[in-house]
Amino acid sequence: MKTRKNKSRSTKFKKTIKCNRLNGSSRKQHCKRRSRRVHTRRKKGNAIANFKLKNNVSGFVKFFKYKKYVKVIYKITGLSDGLHGFHIHQKKVKNNDCSTAAGHFNPDNINHSGRHSHKRHAGDFGNIRSKNNKSAGSFIDSKISLDKNSKYYIVGRSIVVHEKMDDLGKGGNIESKITGNAGKRLNCASIKIIG
Repeated sequence: MKTRKNKSRSTKFKKTIKCNRLNGSSRKQHCKRRSRRVHTRRKKGNAIANFKLKNNVSGFVKFFKYKKYVKVIYKITGLSDGLHGFHIHQKKVKNNDCSTAAGHFNPDNINHSGRHSHKRHAGDFGNIRSKNNKSAGSFIDSKISLDKNSKYYIVGRSIVVHEKMDDLGKGGNIESKITGNAGKRLNCASIKIIG
């Protein structure tokens, strides 16, 4: 039976293990377990937005809840080749009418910008790139939240993909500071909890 002293030594030893320099099976097992803990998705509270076919555009966006961020995975077909604005909007979609989604989700009431900007709408995801009418990828975002108690909670809102490239607030006009001049809303979908 391990004593409290032995447990303390074991914990200290584990903290000294460098997973990029392994020699020994027990160390490898420790690093595998730690990797699983860090990267495992939380099963509860994940969300999805499914695009019904509209303007030849369809697909989905999934949101996975991690401790300090949300992972966003998207797969969209039917977009013309190039960059397209991609944002979370304030309200859910009604009757498949994208105008009912209102403006960008902006709980801090600040100007539009890009996803990598410190000051941005919570819903500012910048652009996605389409090639051969297909767009797929993933990114992590620490601004939005899948926690019901957060003011950045996105469930019950919507995601919109636009006709044009988002200029990330650098277009030099008023519309750039609001929408990024991303143009027509090609398709939209409400964000709902999975399961």
